[in-house]
Amino acid sequence: MHIENAQFQYIARISHGKDSLKMLDVIVSRGLRLDRITTTDVWATDTIRGEYPEMVKFKERADEYIWRKYRIEVEHLCAMKDGEKVTYEKLFYHIPKRKPKNAGGGHCQQQGTILGFPTLWGPWCQSDLKRSASRQAAGFSCTSRELVQKTQNRLSTDFQSVSSGFPTSPATRGSTNIVEYLGIAADEPKRFGQLTDRKRAPLVEFGIEEGLCGLYCQYEGILAPSYETSCRDGCWMCHNQGVNQLRLLR
Repeated sequence: MHIENAQFQYIARISHGKDSLKMLDVIVSRGLRLDRITTTDVWATDTIRGEYPEMVKFKERADEYIWRKYRIEVEHLCAMKDGEKVTYEKLFYHIPKRKPKNAGGGHCQQQGTILGFPTLWGPWCQSDLKRSASRQAAGFSCTSRELVQKTQNRLSTDFQSVSSGFPTSPATRGSTNIVEYLGIAADEPKRFGQLTDRKRAPLVEFGIEEGLCGLYCQYEGILAPSYETSCRDGCWMCHNQGVNQLRLLR
């Protein structure tokens, strides 16, 4: 049994998929503590999102639904470095510093090859564009102009400037006292290894399976288009796409 700690901040990490949206319902309806809701946006360039346009529109609609139902604003995070947004394009052309094979000690030199396409052996897009944003939960948020304006109107005393759009609470800047809620369903045992006292899965705790999550989202009218059409909910520039997805993109 989990005991809530007043010194901890409880954050729901959502992807806008059926499991994470049902997770929010379980958290609130079962009386679990919830302080913040965050999601990670991937940017292809400084101005173009990584998701398909259909998914971008759906996420905006889902964010409104979440605000109306739970009165918590969804914080849109993105990978940041030195106060600047990190994008797929920037990383693609980045020339990494690597240690020469014949060099000793800690000396590094720049190689003359760009990072290029992610591979199965080096999927830098996952770590540098997605996971790093979660690790930087104490950093900045990247939101659309509309969402930032709504946030200012609703929570004008709780948010910083438009450039960051991130809560100013000390617990959100550098604090490690965080408990994360993850959208892992009860019938996904292969993912249970991620769970700890600091990473919880409310769907697992209350025995909620994927099928029920899908039915819930259908009933509430918040089922992502990726479940109903051939539109994928990953990035449109993903190197792991099949031929049919590339045809759809074209």
